[in-house]
Amino acid sequence: MPAITALMSVYNGERWLDECISSVLKQSFIDFEFLIIDDGSTDNSLEVIKRYEKQDQRIKIITQENIGLTKSLAKGVSLSNGDWIARIDCDDLCEKDRFKEQYEYAKKNNFQLVGSFSREITTDDKLGKIIKCPITHKKLSRNLLRQKQFFSHSSSFFLKKYALEIGNYRESLVTSQDYDLWLRFSEKYIIGCLPK
Repeated sequence: MPAITALMSVYNGERWLDECISSVLKQSFIDFEFLIIDDGSTDNSLEVIKRYEKQDQRIKIITQENIGLTKSLAKGVSLSNGDWIARIDCDDLCEKDRFKEQYEYAKKNNFQLVGSFSREITTDDKLGKIIKCPITHKKLSRNLLRQKQFFSHSSSFFLKKYALEIGNYRESLVTSQDYDLWLRFSEKYIIGCLPK
């Protein structure tokens, strides 16, 4: 079993998929599977994903009719084989050491959920401002309760076992599914943020 499952759900993400998938496959930490759910795309997303699947056996594809992001992510968490889930969205990129550094940081500090700082990509594909947030459990929990700055969904890295214990992504939610899950994590487990 892999240590990590990179989890992505895609709906019509053809424009960004090449760069996104490449950034995951170039990780310095190689013990992972890449679970990609094509959520009923009507563009060429599935063709792009299948092209990468032929090149890298770590990619596992699930195809389905469109059921929405929340239900797709809940399904992906349940079907993942890794102990840890690394979320990524199709319009985001990973730094090459992301999995390695988050894995080591989480294990060292006994975090069950960890995020990181992130950086905006502007509409003309340039790197924008760095988005920072608190790094300690106490301050992150306080920010959650006050709906203040928190790490991005696509930087989240969490233990599958505990996500399932607290009920996984709540399928009744159309939006804010990450916020809801992080609130439940913060009530029972230790959360943190890699300050990079």
